Amino acid sequence: MSVGDIWFNRVNCSTNNRAWSFGLHTEVSTESTDPEDGGVWSRAIIAAINTPIIAILSTTSRLESVQSWRRYATDARAGMSISSAGVGTRSGNDLSNDNAVFFNLRQTAGDAKFNGGIYVAGQTQTDQSEGKWAAAYVTGALQTFADVFEDWIDAVSPDSGQCRPVVLSKAFTPAGTPIGTGLDIVTATPTNRVMSQRRRQQRVQGWS
Repeated sequence: MSVGDIWFNRVNCSTNNRAWSFGLHTEVSTESTDPEDGGVWSRAIIAAINTPIIAILSTTSRLESVQSWRRYATDARAGMSISSAGVGTRSGNDLSNDNAVFFNLRQTAGDAKFNGGIYVAGQTQTDQSEGKWAAAYVTGALQTFADVFEDWIDAVSPDSGQCRPVVLSKAFTPAGTPIGTGLDIVTATPTNRVMSQRRRQQRVQGWS
């Protein structure tokens, strides 16, 4: 049965040909056309994030591909979708990939300690000042990208199926699966602080 299955999706990007990536978990809510093929979900995620992510990336940054595979020990086939249109649109000098936007992913099933978060690099110096992102950037393009995490993601025709971004927590009790419990994201918000490498601590479950 594919409904309830957890898939990990790695979003691969680059800035000035330097690779970077972030990960997200999704939980299947409607069985896909081919439940064993991760390509269904990688294509769906590319379609969902391509427009909002290039709106927050510099012109030398790209959305390269998405890889998807099931978190269970099954015969699922990993999938990859290449995007030829995923070039950033924000002008200005690049920030180092050591800097990033942090997106806070909140759920209501458990305490705040079960929330998640992701770091997305590829920004410009123009969009920050004195260690903070510009207010219009935060409430505009960044929030539009964050809104994707709060919604269902539909498979791309002719594929069918639907999944939902989740925070995966191994600490949440009771655990829903051997790999943890998928917690629905109810609020996703970008923080206004520029997260340098010194400030970034990947201790959250699920998104990385």
